[in-house]
Order: sequence, then C-alpha cells, then structure tokens
Amino acid sequence: VPYRPRKWARPFHAWLGRWAALVLHRRAGKTTGIVNHHQRAAMDDGWETRRLRHVMPVISDAHIASLLSPPTGRHYAHILPTYKQAKLVVWDMLKFYARPITREFNESELLVRYPNGNKLQLFGADNPDSLRGIRLAGVSFDEYSQMSPAIFSEVLSKALADALGYAIFAGTIKGKNHLYKIHEAAKG
Repeated sequence: VPYRPRKWARPFHAWLGRWAALVLHRRAGKTTGIVNHHQRAAMDDGWETRRLRHVMPVISDAHIASLLSPPTGRHYAHILPTYKQAKLVVWDMLKFYARPITREFNESELLVRYPNGNKLQLFGADNPDSLRGIRLAGVSFDEYSQMSPAIFSEVLSKALADALGYAIFAGTIKGKNHLYKIHEAAKG
C-alpha cells in the first residue's frame, strides 16, 4: 500500500483503544491516515486481536474468534458531513490505497470489499437513519464538528457495542462544540 504516515499519525496507528479524538489543522492528512487505519484493521487480524485484548484483557479466545469472523465480515465506516462530500473527497483516495489489495469496489455503495470478506464503506451524516442496524468494528467521523452529535449517541454507539468496535472523532475545532468537548475529555 503506497501510504506513508505523517509524524502525527505514527502514535495514532499504534493506538489500541476504543475512542480517539484527532484534532488537527486543515490539510494535515487526517482523512488519509484514518482511511488507512481502517484498512489495516480490516486486513490485519493480528492487530485487531491485540486491540481487542487491550480493550478487554479478560476476553476469551473463542470470543475473539467470533468478533474477528462475523457471518458477513467486519464492517468499517468512514463518515463525512454529507454523502456527496464522501464521494468527492474520499472515494478516489480510498480506491487508490485499496487497489494493491483488492479490485472489488462498489461504486454505488462507496464500498470496498477486501479478500477476507471485510468491508470499508463511506457514508454521509446527512442521513443518519440510513446507518441504523449495521454492526461496526470501527467508525470514524471526519469533520465531526459539522455533524449532529446524535449520529454517534443515538445511532452508531449501539452499532459498535456488540463488536467492541472503535470510534475516531476527527476534525478541526470550530468553537466549543461537541468535537471540542470530546477532545477535552480525551485529554483526561
């Protein structure tokens, strides 16, 4: 994969937790770093196993096996404020980074399917109800300050629960809004 992490991204890619807040300036490479983070999670069962053991140290091998191999594969989501933005800003870049691994791209669903059956899909926060019911191993909110905080609290937090999935809240802070509050909480 032709991805070289920027200096700020190296500790982020080493992170094994469930909740992350990335607050960086515009053009810092947040989206590129996050998409490649999801892609590694989708392809690297060893990394996902280490993350699950970090999140739940008493987890059994059988529970890990069930989390790594759900019937429809693991599903990762990258969400931007609008669906159109996801298609314009991220879709071609995601295909560029995924092309050395897979050629299975669903243009109408903005979905990449990896050889192991796992998926990475782009969504827009402009229709949060369309996200209800999916099970996610990881999700990221790109420019979270431009989305309703209800997309996580009312819709997607439950989608992560069963899979012990992770969430990444990213963007550039615009005042003391919900991204600011998450960033402040993450400092602690």
